[in-house]
Amino acid sequence: MSLADPQRYKEDFRQHGYFVLPSAFAQECIAELADELDRVQQQLRAQSAQRGKILGGWAISRLQQRSPLFADFIKDPVFAQLCQLLIGPDADLFWSVGAIKAAQTGKAFRWHQDSGYGTTEPLEYITCWTALDRTTRENGCLWVIPGSHRAGLIGHASEKESERAYPGVEADPQDRERAVPLEMAPGQVAVLSSLVLHKSEPNRPAGVRRGLVAAYQRAGFVAHNERGLPQDSCPVLRGGVVSGAGN
Repeated sequence: MSLADPQRYKEDFRQHGYFVLPSAFAQECIAELADELDRVQQQLRAQSAQRGKILGGWAISRLQQRSPLFADFIKDPVFAQLCQLLIGPDADLFWSVGAIKAAQTGKAFRWHQDSGYGTTEPLEYITCWTALDRTTRENGCLWVIPGSHRAGLIGHASEKESERAYPGVEADPQDRERAVPLEMAPGQVAVLSSLVLHKSEPNRPAGVRRGLVAAYQRAGFVAHNERGLPQDSCPVLRGGVVSGAGN
């Protein structure tokens, strides 16, 4: 896939702090990725059970280390083009996560900026959220506050898990009434600034809501990682060429 109007996307990112790509991945590809995420989750649960533990499984980190399919996914031409457009010719993967929100038990993620989990130099990076299932208001789609990235990094408080929300950090937006839902079809990609405020609500219906999340930063970035964000750094672009391509 080639970005149909890259300059429009770049301007949307500059003004609003996010945009959504239409149908970036074919449904056959999405089905394969969803099956692989399910397989990895089941494998991790089995390993956890052998150690006498219970794995919640709502966030599976370091995707590219867990499967060759995910290792290819994080360097897909879609993400290479986005990195070239928004970061430049030299870019690295910062972190990756499989986000699984189970039906009826999937909890909320509080209002936050991704940079609220740990600062980097440079500060802003991009987070790409690929829908594996249809995401709706009912099953916990992303909500964003357009333009909130322009205020820079704001204060976050660490929060423990509750009946309604997963553990993490929480910000207190003053303009949350401007929030908009990002309802997406499988294969669409939401591209967010690490400074844009966003959240997701619990999943109430009878179907799982899954997504693959990959964050990218300028090559050679420094991560301070104050709150333990799981890092999965590896080269993605060098001189505008996908790192490792053809090897």
